[in-house]
Amino acid sequence: MSHTVTVTRTTTTATTSAILLNIGYLKKPPGILKLLHVLLGIITVSILGRYIGYFATPSYGSTKIFLNIAITNSDLFVPELFFLLIATTCLIASALLLFSCFISIPTATILPKTIFVSHIHIMLLFFLLYACPMTSVVNKIIEIYIKMESNSDLIVS
Repeated sequence: MSHTVTVTRTTTTATTSAILLNIGYLKKPPGILKLLHVLLGIITVSILGRYIGYFATPSYGSTKIFLNIAITNSDLFVPELFFLLIATTCLIASALLLFSCFISIPTATILPKTIFVSHIHIMLLFFLLYACPMTSVVNKIIEIYIKMESNSDLIVS
């Protein structure tokens, strides 16, 4: 009793253009912290941009002398511009890391284990911790100088 068996195999190939998003990353603590970091960066950059754009209007002819250096009104915003540069750098780096982990599941699992992420966070923390006090210190020095100059103008008058 011999039987004949015929096996037919059909292979179907389909391509899709669906983009899979890693929404689960935003539910975990690293994703929540990264999203919070990006939102705080957006708030910081927008406030600084508005502050500099509103107060740093150039007024010609208002040059002051500070430590034998001529300072115009636009020169007074150099510390804020430095802080804006650092905040924008942090915002871009965090947004790119969040975006790469959001669009790729393997990236979200591999990227936190790399030395790149720890180094970028250490450098961004260092730059932010350096930029914030420097902005305050330089502004305080300029404020003290302006008070001293206004007091000397009153004494001379």
